[in-house]
Amino acid sequence: QTGYSLVDGGSPVAPAGGGSDHTGMIGGLRMSRPSTTTFGVATGIARDYADGVNLDLGSAYTKALTSWAVGSTNGSLDTGSIAANKGYGVYLIRRSDTGVVDLLISLDMTSNGATMTKPTSYDQWRLIGWVRTNSSSQIMDFRHYGDFFRIDAAQEWEIEDATITANTYETVTTVAPPYADVFWHAYTYNSGETGDSGGFSMRPGDGKGYGNIASAYQHFYWNAQTAPWGDGMNLFTYCAVDGSSQIQYAMPEAAGTATFRFELLGINMMTRSNP
Repeated sequence: QTGYSLVDGGSPVAPAGGGSDHTGMIGGLRMSRPSTTTFGVATGIARDYADGVNLDLGSAYTKALTSWAVGSTNGSLDTGSIAANKGYGVYLIRRSDTGVVDLLISLDMTSNGATMTKPTSYDQWRLIGWVRTNSSSQIMDFRHYGDFFRIDAAQEWEIEDATITANTYETVTTVAPPYADVFWHAYTYNSGETGDSGGFSMRPGDGKGYGNIASAYQHFYWNAQTAPWGDGMNLFTYCAVDGSSQIQYAMPEAAGTATFRFELLGINMMTRSNP
């Protein structure tokens, strides 16, 4: 078979520069946060999104939140200035003409990088990770294991809504990458409620997830023995986002003013290994 080598008594292995490696192939490339304005990526390899070549990061890189420039310790941002309270996709990029590999971040967090602004001649890429900025436009500390990214920093509320319409779903765009399974911290509060029960529901922004605020199949529901049902409650739950990084949420509000807050604690970035 032309272009292949044989190992282990004759098993064909695709060459690093091309061949038929599976598009989901990724190894290493573990991310870290050396400082509030830099991120690191360890050595590793991944198949490019178009399934035409392996992207090999042969040495560990550290990149800054400034405008992109080739090489470790230089900038990583594809366009504009770094923004507060945003999620950024981290891409491994490669020039097909020279083979040079580098890293880029973009507000585009999709596998195909449709709106990512790629540097000149960098025509091959793979989405390999994610970072989130805080209200000061700094990278929030995180841990990265496989496809899972866990925030290790002071809270930044994804939303704080004190003007809900009772039992009506509202849609919000989150900082999570599309199709991620997200671990949320949710907080509900209503000091003026006089009923003896309450609940809330979260579901993907396309409305297809499990949960119905109008029935007993709410995401979370409680039924107290005496009124009122309490001032508030903190809880932790999973809810995936849809292809637009959106979720829907709803709460009852029989009396008083209900407030619903949530913050992102971690994501399973399934599009990292299954682009």
